[in-house]
Amino acid sequence: MLAPGKTSQTIYLKNYLAFKALTYLHLALNRYTLSNLRELRWLFLRQCSCLEELPKLQAFTNIEVLDLCGAASLRRFQDKNSAPLQKLQILDLSNTRIERLPIFHDPKRYPFLKDLRRLLLSVCNHLARLPSLKPLSGLQIVDLSGANMLKEFSDESFEKNDVLKILDLSGTSISQLSFDDLKLRGYSRLEELPCTTTLTDIELLDLSNASSLERFRDKSFEHLKLLRYLNLSNTKVTHLPSLSRLHNLRELLLRNCVCVKKLQNVNQLKRLEFLDLSGCRSLTEIQEGSFEQMPRLQTLNLSETKVKFLPSLCGPGNLCHLQLRNCTSLEKLFPLESLSKLEVLDLSGSRSLSEIKAESFEG
Repeated sequence: MLAPGKTSQTIYLKNYLAFKALTYLHLALNRYTLSNLRELRWLFLRQCSCLEELPKLQAFTNIEVLDLCGAASLRRFQDKNSAPLQKLQILDLSNTRIERLPIFHDPKRYPFLKDLRRLLLSVCNHLARLPSLKPLSGLQIVDLSGANMLKEFSDESFEKNDVLKILDLSGTSISQLSFDDLKLRGYSRLEELPCTTTLTDIELLDLSNASSLERFRDKSFEHLKLLRYLNLSNTKVTHLPSLSRLHNLRELLLRNCVCVKKLQNVNQLKRLEFLDLSGCRSLTEIQEGSFEQMPRLQTLNLSETKVKFLPSLCGPGNLCHLQLRNCTSLEKLFPLESLSKLEVLDLSGSRSLSEIKAESFEG
């Protein structure tokens, strides 16, 4: 590493050919020649305010970090294709005047950039469109916040991506997104889920293990009419947005949501098949009538909750698995004769349960 200062700046300009094996280069210059530094791995050009065009980088097949944040005059790349940068992990173009990005793949030679993890384009106010991000299957963070000219975002951008943690589109001009799946599981810094009103086509929303998540910007999820799967397990949520209009919801998982005290407004989930509330240790009440209109419900797991009484289960005639393990506050079990398809009934550890009617097991 070369330390900044007057001496190092002179070395950069006059003697760069002496550093052909250089692996780390931190520049604070406006113009430079890099064509012989083929082993370069990190290139920092932050705040290079006079830099207008990035020279060709196709020779730099070992580069891992390209940081141009704050290069306020940067408008374009000489390269039309960035696919040869196969080891690139971080690309930061935040606060530049970039108008168009190079495409991220070359089907004949480089099908995708498998190592790119972070694409940072915040406050790129001249960026009106993006190339397809579909080849970037390893992307974990995409920051487009403040890119106010951006109006379109490809529906297929994350079709093959199951590791995306952060997608920030705040302050853009995008009016609608058409994702089928949104997976933010394990994102431990997320405290509030932003408004989801543009995600009208989403079918899967997975926020499991987002351990800091406490609240939702939305009061209702009524706009998520196609949602089939909702997973909020291992979060700190206390109150859910209204779910009453989610008529296509099949699976609802709230496993280990230890701050949830009451379950309500689920009585209209007529297509629900799987409901897991196990480990919701503060859950004491389930609204009466919650299960009466759930004819498709097959699995109900209330293990390790504090419920004292269960609502009637006369509605879910297809119930196969009823798990009430370690429900230490459960005092009374309703008649089970209507559950003709029940295969598993787990009451182990429910020590307050004093009576089970024999007719529950007849027939």
